[in-house]
Amino acid sequence: MINNIKTAIIDDGLNQSIIGINNLNPNIEINKNLEVKILKKNNSNVFTPSHGDICALILKKYSPNITLGNINILNHFSCTADKLCTAIIWCTNNNIKLLNLSLGSTFFKDRKKIKKAVNYAHRKGVIIIAAYSNDNNFTYPASLPNVIGVKCSKNNELNNNDLVYVNNGIDGIDVITSGRHLIKFPDKTSYTFPSNSYAAPVVTSLVYNLLIKMPNLSLDKIKKNLLNYSKNLYINDYENLDKLNVPLIFLVGDFSSLFLHRFINLFHLEGYNAISIIISSKGKESKKILLPHHKYVVDNKIINENFLNLVNKIFIPDIVFVKLNFKEFIKNIFFINSLSTDMIIFQNSKNFNINNLKIKISKNIRTNFIANNIDYKSAYMNIIKYFT
Repeated sequence: MINNIKTAIIDDGLNQSIIGINNLNPNIEINKNLEVKILKKNNSNVFTPSHGDICALILKKYSPNITLGNINILNHFSCTADKLCTAIIWCTNNNIKLLNLSLGSTFFKDRKKIKKAVNYAHRKGVIIIAAYSNDNNFTYPASLPNVIGVKCSKNNELNNNDLVYVNNGIDGIDVITSGRHLIKFPDKTSYTFPSNSYAAPVVTSLVYNLLIKMPNLSLDKIKKNLLNYSKNLYINDYENLDKLNVPLIFLVGDFSSLFLHRFINLFHLEGYNAISIIISSKGKESKKILLPHHKYVVDNKIINENFLNLVNKIFIPDIVFVKLNFKEFIKNIFFINSLSTDMIIFQNSKNFNINNLKIKISKNIRTNFIANNIDYKSAYMNIIKYFT
């Protein structure tokens, strides 16, 4: 057991008088020019806690002996991905072991730079705990694999530091815990409003307590330890979903993984948040979502509208592709016709001819053929021409 784990909160600043920690180490700000500035001691008598102060008080509630560093990157709740990445890299290079991020980005275009910074920190042994978006949208970095992503139970199913560990969540989140905590401020005692921001420091405190006892735990082993604390509860945060409202395109045939990767990547390179769902009748892995950084597998052979609406809610896509073979296509033709399907792209095959289908495709659905399994650029150009 060691005495301390170097921990920092990346947020909107900490007031020592409010959080009751005399010495913040480090105590810095990342300014708009991405310069690191050392901050003076903040002992302001204005007892209006910042977002970061509340997170720090929750951390102290469950880890009373913790010492903290302050990394201020928020200005009126506004921040850029560049400032966040600069903060993560600075902390990594300055031997911070544990980071609490009750913030993040839901912008698809931020994914690459945030993922790069997170992976750098992960390689250096830094543990990042990050809050999910309160709008329940895929969040960078919380939804990334090398992070412990956290959200709260909105209906208060969990109390204090109770948690539910989530395996293979579609949103990439690992832990659900309480966001409502009784906190003692300098002038009053009150409960926090349930928020994902206030769930993250609960998990940070649990990880801190683990690392005090076992400082060399890897991220994977920390996640396994959190699983041991998990309550046996099912919590559904996704209800009353809006319908998918972006282009829906089916890719029908024996398209290779290489074709799909290159095809989807063309959309990503142009800044489109393209989501690919693979339907396969091989084994248990029958439904997958593929992203540049995230793979989700569901043991369910049925395409259903609610699943597509869930994809729409979480990923905020610009376009959705569903890839399935000819057998699965024929099995699901009624359902495909009932959806707001925009296009079906068929791979030419000796064993398949659209004219031989006994069930007709809706006249509202545009159909195209591609010649082979490598003509992904032509397929891409067809779609861009049709929808732009």
